[in-house]
Amino acid sequence: MQHLRKTNPEPQTRRPRRWEQRMHGAAPQQARSMSKRAQPQPAEQPQLRAVPLHGSFDPAPEPEPATCPPCHWGLLVTTLLLTGLSIPLVYSASTALSLQNHNGSTFFLMRQIFYVILSVAVMIGVSRLPRRSVITLGWILYGLTVVGLIAIKWSPLGVTMGGVERWLKIGPVPFQVSELGKIALLLVLAHFWSLSATTSGHNRGWKPWLLSGGILTLPLILLVLLQPHLSAAAVLFCILLIVGFFAGTPLRQFGRVMGAIALLGSIVITLSLFGKMPLIKPYQQERIVHFLSPNKEKEGANYQTLQGLRAISRGGLLGVGPGNSVYKQGYLPAPHTDFILAVTGEEWGLLGMMTLLALYGCLIFFCLQVGHNAGNMFEMLVATGMAGLLFVQVFCNMGVVLGILPVTGMLLPFISYGGSGLLCLLMGMGLVLGISRHQGISDA
Repeated sequence: MQHLRKTNPEPQTRRPRRWEQRMHGAAPQQARSMSKRAQPQPAEQPQLRAVPLHGSFDPAPEPEPATCPPCHWGLLVTTLLLTGLSIPLVYSASTALSLQNHNGSTFFLMRQIFYVILSVAVMIGVSRLPRRSVITLGWILYGLTVVGLIAIKWSPLGVTMGGVERWLKIGPVPFQVSELGKIALLLVLAHFWSLSATTSGHNRGWKPWLLSGGILTLPLILLVLLQPHLSAAAVLFCILLIVGFFAGTPLRQFGRVMGAIALLGSIVITLSLFGKMPLIKPYQQERIVHFLSPNKEKEGANYQTLQGLRAISRGGLLGVGPGNSVYKQGYLPAPHTDFILAVTGEEWGLLGMMTLLALYGCLIFFCLQVGHNAGNMFEMLVATGMAGLLFVQVFCNMGVVLGILPVTGMLLPFISYGGSGLLCLLMGMGLVLGISRHQGISDA
């Protein structure tokens, strides 16, 4: 004992941190101090075990991951509620169009019900995947996205609708591959940035940005721009920024990235004003020019936005009632897809729109909370990336309808008619639910 006192100095002690308390158990015992000045504490007071600053301590079980059962169930319930609301909202917005083109009022309704059932089944299946399988799934989906985008442009499988070639038809139902690309890119970028942080210890410098942007993101953006689909390309670029931000990029470096983006945006706008911007169709450049025009309310390119604003204005606070929309009857070109929010605002009023916005806010919060409690960086980036993806799509759709953004083909998540967008979004929500289940939540 004397020998130990001579060779090993007395360790200094400090109050253990919360994760160290969990490591030592729920009720750790007080360590015996070798100092004569240490005073015994009353037995009735709970004591914390001192953790030595130097040296080692006895092995203890690993801490349990943080859990948030309300977030898990809130995520599930909010997702199902928004998905279920799409059925009556799509039916109400599409009745006139269905009667005009399909000799019945339930054409889009029956398809939407089928899409909802299929997408919910996919969400449940994806939520049960093991952690290692999610990474493999991401790279498989990424490969399928690249092949699908190439097939749309340079094979007979590509389908043209409304003058744009964005769908791949294998079987009776066309599929929009760019929607799958959003989830695939999120998964591969989350894997890349998590590996970058593991190997280098941090995500500093320009190398992660150059590799993830130039090798993984840029090919998808170029293939999507060839369709053309400017809004989907913008969302893919936003996914890169979202994952890079949550991966721990220093704020100064992220500011430089945003500065470079602002410079690039200025170049795009300047070239569009003269009609010289490559990879962007003339009608898309015209929309940008008309949006920036001081007399944009009188321009024909803003017809859809003006009709959407008039529909919302007609709805007022409480709306005109379900099924009583006037602007869905030929005034809005896409009342059941891009401008379904305008029809909802007309029939359900400002109160209905604010309810939808509150549900989206809750869903984004639950995704962020799941990411906060994630056990590793990959799962954290997937959950927070889904939160960012939802925010971008909701903001862009509402921005177009309210006239604060140029008109683009951006769907309202979970609500707009369509199988591709709903299927891929619920696949992403299934990934977040799976992460939440891995955090100690029951298998319900």
